[in-house]
Amino acid sequence: MFEVFANLIGMQLDSEQRQWSTESQLLRERETATLREQFIAVLGHDLRNPLSAVSATAEILSRREAEPDIAAIGHRLKRTASRMARLIDDVMDFARGRMGSGMAIALNDESELGVHLRAVVDELCMAYPSRVVDCSISLSGPARCDIARLQQLMSNLLANALTHGSPDAPVVVRAIVEEGMLVLSVSNAGEPIPPQLLPRVFEPYWRPKTSAPGGGLGLGLYICQQIVKAHGGTLEVCSSITDGTRFTARIPL
Repeated sequence: MFEVFANLIGMQLDSEQRQWSTESQLLRERETATLREQFIAVLGHDLRNPLSAVSATAEILSRREAEPDIAAIGHRLKRTASRMARLIDDVMDFARGRMGSGMAIALNDESELGVHLRAVVDELCMAYPSRVVDCSISLSGPARCDIARLQQLMSNLLANALTHGSPDAPVVVRAIVEEGMLVLSVSNAGEPIPPQLLPRVFEPYWRPKTSAPGGGLGLGLYICQQIVKAHGGTLEVCSSITDGTRFTARIPL
């Protein structure tokens, strides 16, 4: 009988040891994740000042109309700085969200939502001069939204389509209002996303295996989903060989 008790006590001690080890490991992982996210938040903040200096210099160079070569360099620098700014914004948003603050939005009444979204499309068309974007934005009436966040949504979705879509086919952008909802869709032709991977496209750091090195951090679509959720909407993706890949956001206005 003493042997039975000894075995039971030993099994209990082993179980407690395993539980303690598991809890310690989980605690270490949480601490590591917190430190990592704090680090990228600080890094993103500290990168803004030098990037602002680069952007200001690029703006000055781009206005040197009497020296076309210099102006062209300035325009390229502006496009690169703009892309870097978007990456920093994505990193900052991701870090804030993971540290518990969530996606911050500031709702305001906007009367020119279509104009603001079109400005984003025009900016990216300049950044991708060899690509064709078929854009139709039909929005009228007031909208209560965070216009800066919706511009970020448009920018990320369109940049994703231009990056991963077929270079020989246009990217199609549509924005309309249906039953009080903004319906924004961005479609591109090209190799479809495999069905088993569709649930993963909104995960942070996820990128297709076909992505070119330096193509981004894999946060853009995650940020898009967080923006839409913060507005009380939904973001869906469908992908097939015949229809290409289409992201559709539905946001109550």
